[in-house]
Amino acid sequence: MLTRPRAGEFRPAEARLLNVLARQAGAAAHAARLAADLDRSRRALVAARAEERRRLRRDLHDHLGPSLSAVQLQLETIRDLAADDPDGAGELADRCAAWLAGAVSDVRRIVDGLGPSALDDLGLAEALRAQAAAFDRPGLTVRLNLPAQGLPPLPAAIEAAALRIVGEALANTARHSRAGRCDIYVALAPDALHFTVRDDGVGMTGSAPGWRAGVGLESMTQAAAQLDGRCEILAPAGGGTEISVRLPRVEV
Repeated sequence: MLTRPRAGEFRPAEARLLNVLARQAGAAAHAARLAADLDRSRRALVAARAEERRRLRRDLHDHLGPSLSAVQLQLETIRDLAADDPDGAGELADRCAAWLAGAVSDVRRIVDGLGPSALDDLGLAEALRAQAAAFDRPGLTVRLNLPAQGLPPLPAAIEAAALRIVGEALANTARHSRAGRCDIYVALAPDALHFTVRDDGVGMTGSAPGWRAGVGLESMTQAAAQLDGRCEILAPAGGGTEISVRLPRVEV
């Protein structure tokens, strides 16, 4: 004799149907989440590529372009002075050589920003040493302080972001801060890579004419943010500028 199911109970056929529907709904929800994740990843990739193009355009326009234009004008002046004022022409030639050296540094920094081959060849610690040495010159002492145990291999995206941020910070120090010393401190925690770039210059409010907030600083904060990290631009009590960065140690 068939019995009538109590209130709240399902017949076996109904329960089987509900199980089938639940599995299908779960699969559909999972597929929707995957599609949403894929769409977010695609949009993040498009945004990152757009930011990279904007950074490259800004570097060429704000840094390399003016340096080469200045050299061009000075070379024309040297040509006019060569016969009548050789000493003045020599001084301008020395100035052009310094500007060209700066332009060469800019080219190297831009190329490294596109794909820092030094990381593949040397690793992060040696790449940072090479970067610090490139900016260490008469009038500006750059010192790199690494952990005593060194730096192990880190995810490629983290190493690239660290090298890019340090390079941008050093470039800003060399161009705008009128600093005599710049110190880089690197520390490794179980969950993150920490580093600071600190100079003894005039600070952001006292920078040279033509400096404007956002040049270089925006690209540093974006490079950290893309890895769920943090980049802070600070004004220490003793003066100068400090760039403080935290990059989580996760695979990206």
